[in-house]
Amino acid sequence: MLRKRRNLAALFAVGGAGAVVALSTLSAGAAPTSFLVLDGNIRNGTPTSSSSYDWGNRGSTYDNTACANGGINAGATVGTLGSGGIFNCGKQGTPSGSNTNPLPIAPSLTPAAAADPTIVASAFVVDPLFNSNNKNTGLTCPVTGASTTGGDPTAVTTGASKNDLPLNGFVYAPTSLQPKDDLANIYAVAHRTSSGVNEVFFGAERVINNGASHIDFEFLQSRLSLVPSGTTGSAACTGNFSGHRTGGDFLAAVDFANGGSFGSATIYEWSCGGTVATISGGTQCDPGSVGFPNAQYIVAPNASAFQIAFNGPLSKGVDNNIACGGWVCRGQMPADNINTVSTNEFVEGGVDLNALGFSGCVNTLFPHTRSSPDINATLQDFAGPVAFNTCSITTTPGAKVTDIRGGSISDTAFVSGFTGAPGVVDFKLYGPFASFSAITSTSCTAGKLAFDSGLVSASSPGPPAVYTTNTGSTPLLVGAYQWVASYQTTPTGAIEASGLCGDASEQVAIVDAKISISPNGTNPVGTPHIFTITVNAFPAGLSVSFTSITPSVTPAPGSQISTCGSPTLSNGGNTATCTVTINSAVAQTFTANATAVVQIGSASLTRTTDGLLGDSGPATKTYVDANINLSPASKTNAVGSAHTITATVLINAGTGGGFVPAANGTLVTFSLSNSNGATASFVGGINTCTTTAGTCSVSINSPTTGLVTINATTNVSVSGISVTRSTGDSNAGDGPAVTKTYVDAQLQISPLAKTNEIGKDHVITATVKTDSGDGNGLVVTNGVLVTFSLTNSSGATAGFVGGNTCTTAGAGTCSVTINSPTSGQVAIHATVSPTVGGIVLTRSTGDGLSGDSADANKTYVDAQLQISPLAKTNELGKDHVITATVKTDSGDGNGLVVTNGVLVTFSLTNSSGATAGFVGGNTCTTAGAGTCSVTINSPTSGQVAIHATISPTVGGIVLTRSTGDGLSGDSAD
Repeated sequence: MLRKRRNLAALFAVGGAGAVVALSTLSAGAAPTSFLVLDGNIRNGTPTSSSSYDWGNRGSTYDNTACANGGINAGATVGTLGSGGIFNCGKQGTPSGSNTNPLPIAPSLTPAAAADPTIVASAFVVDPLFNSNNKNTGLTCPVTGASTTGGDPTAVTTGASKNDLPLNGFVYAPTSLQPKDDLANIYAVAHRTSSGVNEVFFGAERVINNGASHIDFEFLQSRLSLVPSGTTGSAACTGNFSGHRTGGDFLAAVDFANGGSFGSATIYEWSCGGTVATISGGTQCDPGSVGFPNAQYIVAPNASAFQIAFNGPLSKGVDNNIACGGWVCRGQMPADNINTVSTNEFVEGGVDLNALGFSGCVNTLFPHTRSSPDINATLQDFAGPVAFNTCSITTTPGAKVTDIRGGSISDTAFVSGFTGAPGVVDFKLYGPFASFSAITSTSCTAGKLAFDSGLVSASSPGPPAVYTTNTGSTPLLVGAYQWVASYQTTPTGAIEASGLCGDASEQVAIVDAKISISPNGTNPVGTPHIFTITVNAFPAGLSVSFTSITPSVTPAPGSQISTCGSPTLSNGGNTATCTVTINSAVAQTFTANATAVVQIGSASLTRTTDGLLGDSGPATKTYVDANINLSPASKTNAVGSAHTITATVLINAGTGGGFVPAANGTLVTFSLSNSNGATASFVGGINTCTTTAGTCSVSINSPTTGLVTINATTNVSVSGISVTRSTGDSNAGDGPAVTKTYVDAQLQISPLAKTNEIGKDHVITATVKTDSGDGNGLVVTNGVLVTFSLTNSSGATAGFVGGNTCTTAGAGTCSVTINSPTSGQVAIHATVSPTVGGIVLTRSTGDGLSGDSADANKTYVDAQLQISPLAKTNELGKDHVITATVKTDSGDGNGLVVTNGVLVTFSLTNSSGATAGFVGGNTCTTAGAGTCSVTINSPTSGQVAIHATISPTVGGIVLTRSTGDGLSGDSAD
């Protein structure tokens, strides 16, 4: 944590003295609290307990045995430190040589005051005396430290040094002063509590009380400093003031009139516009500057904020000499000594800042004397100027050491001491510096400004108010840096509290580390490869430890040996080196990475070989390989069907991408062997191919069933290494030989040709056989569905009797039945699709494949017999001729045609008394128009029924036709 130290003991031994005449206690109100007793006494002589402070410890005794420095102790008992005081243990200066009248040494804060957190600022100034009565010796000039004997080195010298003129116009130089204008001791304390109390107290000692004098306690919000004219000679002791006035600055003016016997006081506030309404608190407004022509001190509108007290006489003519505190008092009146202050030589006062309406921060206490009662009279002596910060700024960086890759760095400020709404803070980051030790109080220059937050408003109004910032995306370099935060009440106002360059608690470091691993390479299997890992830490000068260096190799190699558990250190301990040795009996690519954890100061950094931000990428080691595979692994084809075998050749070229296709044009040579009756060969006699995208193909075919085994070999170049790979070898990744099974099926139907009489059923039988390529040849196969179809022609109108399908059983056969009521031709077709070796083979009659039968052929034939006349009446004893006409249909599409040479046999049946008989025989043979006749006669009357029968041969079969048989086309008897 960087903490801006409170100005608890701003103790000075330079400056001027002043003369104050005090008459009596004068109070314009009672606004300040009783934190410090304002009663005209430096300390209470009665050693009683009290919750209030006084300037010196209570009691009436002095000694120089209780203070560690041998200084003056004001207390109740000799040898024991007193209590209740703010300051104690001042002492006389030690004369040496020509330094016969040295400045006294200022007191320090008492232990109680130093430990009191409500005392936020304090000052005790021992100002040089240089007047007609007393001249200190051994004086040095402010800033330069140059020696002077020419006067009080903290005195103003021109008429330009007035309360209504710009501070930058004030001039200082060593000057001899009148005793009434010479300041002696000046002290002040700022008191602030968490409950809202915010007040300042101040006091001063004059050296005489018999002259009118005028002393101002001016409290400025800006820093007031002295700028010497040079560094040597008289220029080292003269110079100008540097500072500004700000709206709301306040000045307690104390005037001793009537020869210094009467004291009065007035509280003033600086108004940017010269009126109460235009005070413009927090606004920098020097008198006469652009925009502020009327800037000046005005009487404070709330006088109750101010209280003053003198050690004046209790009544006219009665002295009120008082005891000094634990320091050297320096009055020049007869009653004065180092432990006594004469009447009207002491003044003290307090201001309630809340009641005054002051919302800023006091930065500078500027005590000085005036030449006359006029508030704007020429100034004479001054003390300091004293850094007196009533506001405090405490800052805490986010981290003491930050990884440069960890994002932005941050700072947080806590501001106390303001009233009203908090102001703004500006965070500045300076660097980089080579080391923390290189940062001094003067290092934070514009050229070293790495980041400026601009004015940041409070994230929490407090008190204390909280402010945060971070460097965001601002790029920073490796090195040491210094945060400096400054507070101001308004964006345009003066800086009222600030951190310090060189404050170690606000120094941070940006650190980095880088890791690399190398080399890459290609090795044959079985050859060791060494990876070297190097880790560097930056910057030098910080404590560095390499917590761990962890290598990783993927995939895991066959062997791995690491030295990273005990790396070798170099470069002053900022570099660590180790090795990892791997080996593998398997051809593949290995990727080596490393992760390091490095402790730099309080930051733990992790670095990985990810190729980012200066870290190397991973290193690789390749062991090459290739493989060959054939596809499909096994397949079943119908005999006579070409089969394609595809070879895939892959290589691992050591790129980390695994196996990839071999280069185009890689030659592959195939071979085959037949078994189980197969007689396969390469189609076109070509048993080689060259790859494209890693693959190429050849084809084989077998006209017979059986098993074919196929192998392949290739010789491929992988990263310049020739690698031979064959199917079925022992190399990992190479595939086995592949097989091809050729299968067949057979369908036959019977009878293939048959003639049937119309109307007669015809049975067709199918026989199915299959060959699975197992060497057993064609075997009858049951369970195969056979689908029949027929085609009619030449007048046939055949159809299936009971369905057109059947399933083989028994001896691999099944049958269907057809019939046609008309003559003509019928073609019968059959189809099967058995599954053989997992594939479906389709076989059909008439497909021309070896072993399959042709379609079957069925001829349907017919014949017709008619006799005439069908009815006739004849006279008895008269002959009656009956003529038969015969026609046949051979199914050729010509229909019924008259047919000669057909024997017709007649018969008769007599009834009703007839006794007819044949005249010349009962048969005849057709001729001519396919007709022939017989004659009958009956000597008696009655009925005669004549019947005829024929049995012609048609298409090789005998058809019997008779009159009266009811067949289509045959006549009745």
